[in-house]
Amino acid sequence: MTQTVVIQVNGEQLSVPANGTLQELMDHLGVPRSGTAVEVEGQIVSEALFARTPLREGLAIEIVRMVGGG
Repeated sequence: MTQTVVIQVNGEQLSVPANGTLQELMDHLGVPRSGTAVEVEGQIVSEALFARTPLREGLAIEIVRMVGGG
């Protein structure tokens, strides 16, 4: 059985694999990298660090998509 942790993504609880990374979360959610800002525990995380950012119990993540329009 796979162990899971509960994190918060944009204010909603989500169960994810305990050994997962931010990169895997982004892929699972289908979030495009272009025009996206990711904040983990109040700190902006660059895309270069996604694969090295582990998901742990209680982590708070905010994902914001930039949208243009007129």
